[in-house]
Amino acid sequence: MAENQYGTSDPIQTDEPVLAKYPFDTPDAPGVPKAIDTSDDSVTLKWTKPRNDGGSPITGYVLEKRKVGDKDWTRSHVGIIADLTYKVSGLENNEEYEFRVAARNAAGQGAFSYASDAIIAHRPPTAPKIDADFTVKDIVLMAGEQFRLRIPFSGSPTPKVEWTANGTVILPDDRVTSEVNECFTILLNRKAKRKDGGKCGVKLTNTEGSDSPFCKVLVVDVPGLPQGPLEVIDVTPETCSLTWKPPLDDGGSPITNYIIEKQDQTTKQWIKVSAFVRKCHYEVIGLEPNKVYHFRVSAENQYGVSKPLETDRPITAKFLLNTPDAPGKPTITDSTKNTASLSWERPYSDGGFKIQGYCVEYKEPTDSRWLIGNEFLVKDTNFTICGLIEGKEYEFRIKAKNAAGLGKPSPPSATFRMKGKGAEPSPPQNLHVKKVGKTYIDLKWEPPRSDGGSKITGYVVERKEHNSSYWIKVNEYGCLDCEHTVLNLTTDNEYDFRVSAVNSSGKSEPCLMSKSVKEQKITGRAKPEFVRKLFNKSTTLKSEMTLECEAIGKPVPTSRWFRNGRELHTRRIRSVDTEEGVFKLIFSEVLGTDEGDYTCEAVNALGTDR
Repeated sequence: MAENQYGTSDPIQTDEPVLAKYPFDTPDAPGVPKAIDTSDDSVTLKWTKPRNDGGSPITGYVLEKRKVGDKDWTRSHVGIIADLTYKVSGLENNEEYEFRVAARNAAGQGAFSYASDAIIAHRPPTAPKIDADFTVKDIVLMAGEQFRLRIPFSGSPTPKVEWTANGTVILPDDRVTSEVNECFTILLNRKAKRKDGGKCGVKLTNTEGSDSPFCKVLVVDVPGLPQGPLEVIDVTPETCSLTWKPPLDDGGSPITNYIIEKQDQTTKQWIKVSAFVRKCHYEVIGLEPNKVYHFRVSAENQYGVSKPLETDRPITAKFLLNTPDAPGKPTITDSTKNTASLSWERPYSDGGFKIQGYCVEYKEPTDSRWLIGNEFLVKDTNFTICGLIEGKEYEFRIKAKNAAGLGKPSPPSATFRMKGKGAEPSPPQNLHVKKVGKTYIDLKWEPPRSDGGSKITGYVVERKEHNSSYWIKVNEYGCLDCEHTVLNLTTDNEYDFRVSAVNSSGKSEPCLMSKSVKEQKITGRAKPEFVRKLFNKSTTLKSEMTLECEAIGKPVPTSRWFRNGRELHTRRIRSVDTEEGVFKLIFSEVLGTDEGDYTCEAVNALGTDR
């Protein structure tokens, strides 16, 4: 309508109704919230701005939450969130939540975003790690005490825990248990033992990694029982001597002393003899003649006194002129055709004096006279009798001897027939001449068809002149190979040879050559060849010494001597060559500088040999 001084005009109307509002709209929905961090009771979220702010700047955001499965949404904060991130606190550990967010501007609150995926309120996965301000300290405690190891750590998910002692996994039982939670693990040992000491460790492992701290645990205790037997020797009416061995376990601390006690069998009371014994023997004095005593010994360290070791039987304070009891029945532990190895048990009683040794006797079952089988007293409880006859039967018995003399004999052993463990080998085969030299012959043969049931230990080579009946052994110690060089033969002589095989049962029958061999002079020309080589020698300073070897060849070779690879040129050491090819290096006086490796080289116009 229009108005002037004379009045108001008729009204005019709009063609359509008009809505009273701001000239802009509410914003679009923001991006879906996403978790950027989690903890046991919180989730930090991040989202993106709406694509359209509705024509007015965004003034803040509204964030809502709900547990997965719930219908109703609740506000996650007080007031308006100004940023695009927000930490939602007060959540329940390990619960799953959904979140949504809406933007606000001057026109009001816009639409909510889509709900986020389920987000769990828990710590993010991390490898286990021992707390930086925690130090694992070594532990020292008495056996029987309780100890508890508590190791704080961080890590998610909660790690698997494995406790070890000296590299061995500790399995829980009534005495040792362990537990673990999100913040620490505990090992509880309700009653420590000595074997629990050493390197104690724990390994924390989850999907992200592991950590393994260690500490030393020393479980100390009183010493173990001294080792027996507690022997009482050299008994007189007023004194005796005690001997024993230290405990296997000193309790983790050195033995400081031993405590000796005696018990009079009439009063049955233990009386301390000495508490300051340092070694494992003690001379007891002050005994009363003809009284019966027991003794015991205890070990002591800084943590206390061990259990006592007692004598096996009482002793009487008197001169004990008794011979030992009979030893145990001897048994045959091994034999050959001429020897028998015996063993037996010590006598139950040594007669009050230390056993000095044993006498071993033997006889044939049909003979009543026992023969002595050992020249000197046997100190141990085993002995091998030699010189027995193969095929005969024998019995054996033992007597123990102390200061009072020989004791009663043991029961005789079972009758035993002497026989070898196997037979002699068969003769070697195909003995023949391999090579004939000026003063030597090379022989070769094949092993016997049978070794007699035991390994061939060598071969014995013998020779004789063809018209003689006397065989001479040419290899003093036998040879292991099936060949041998016979040296020092006489030119133009005719020889016979034979060889025998040897095993543990004896020597075989010999293998003879089919015909005799006559030494032939070497004709023509030949390069040098050693037939007798050098061997190692040891001697003393300032003494004389000769190195000798022999070579053949035509013309007769001469020698060159080398020490450690360098040719010798010295007047103090002489070199001598003979017409037979024998080379000698003579030391008139051996000095310290002469030590080394020596080589002889045989030389003629056709070549050399070393």
